[in-house]
Amino acid sequence: IQTLVNKVNPYDLRKKVHKVVISYLYGSSFKELSHFLESSTKLLPLLEICKKPQMKAIRKAVAEYKKTKDEESVAKAFGVHTFEILYVFNSFKKLEAENANK
Repeated sequence: IQTLVNKVNPYDLRKKVHKVVISYLYGSSFKELSHFLESSTKLLPLLEICKKPQMKAIRKAVAEYKKTKDEESVAKAFGVHTFEILYVFNSFKKLEAENANK
């Protein structure tokens, strides 16, 4: 998904796509994600990736990590990499901090 996000132009749209995808993986609704990604045909490939079971597994893993803060056991339980869990978690926290500073 990161590869497709990085190909989105213009840059402002890419930042918004990143925010929406990270927010979804952190816990926001699929409806919000799909509504945004369906707004442009060039974003539809991202929507298709977000529908895949691996994305749902990352989402569930992040939810569990928020409770336990044990990325190793969560990664093993959900079959995802610790990097993916921590990337989503830390990216969301960074987005929160940026929004707080606005």
